[in-house]
Amino acid sequence: ENKTTMVSLVCVRRVVASSSYYYSCGCSSFFPMSFSALRSISTSTLPQSTYKRKSPYRGDLFVPPKETLSPSPVENKFVNCLMYDGKKATARKIFSNLLENIKVQELKRVRQERTKSLLNANPDADVQSILLEEAQHVDPLNIFQEAISNCMPTMTVSSLKKGSSVHQVPTPLTLPRRQAMAIKWIIAAARKRKGKPMADKLFDEVMDAYQNKGSVIRKKIELHRMVEGNRSNAPLRWR
Repeated sequence: ENKTTMVSLVCVRRVVASSSYYYSCGCSSFFPMSFSALRSISTSTLPQSTYKRKSPYRGDLFVPPKETLSPSPVENKFVNCLMYDGKKATARKIFSNLLENIKVQELKRVRQERTKSLLNANPDADVQSILLEEAQHVDPLNIFQEAISNCMPTMTVSSLKKGSSVHQVPTPLTLPRRQAMAIKWIIAAARKRKGKPMADKLFDEVMDAYQNKGSVIRKKIELHRMVEGNRSNAPLRWR
């Protein structure tokens, strides 16, 4: 009995070995067929899982499943700036919920605008299938990137000391710096909002920026006004 127990323990610990190993050990009763034969078994004979995928419908509104594409540099920068205390998975989840909210809002807008026009043009038209086909072309990333570009400043002011006085000198910004400033402004404005989850607060800020309104757009305009007021100090950069 002890010998059989030891053999069974050896079989459990050496599962990765070849089938010839078990036949040489006299363990053919434990593995009556080779591993190549086990791999050839059709998966249709295995019990099917009862797990149900999350429905792509939210109410009566179709939401296509999320695509598994590699994120763009702007998305990575946004997630890294949003990350707090090293919790990058949480930041990615918030960003995914943000894109989902943008998608749902845009689909609602498209549905409200297109339903009446389609029915007026052809009362017998299959509105649901047409809206479903148009929903495939709604990309929330385009809206997100457009909102980021609307918030990006072109110039800023930097302090420059000349003699005993400090001057505010207009300075042009590079593209990475412009993107970083816009992302940080949006995240900071969203964190100042209260009473909502972070994804909803970011959604409000992004949609305001997409429509060229909100606190972030006002901050960009104030910065440009400061640059315009100090344009006389621009030659000091080269002195």
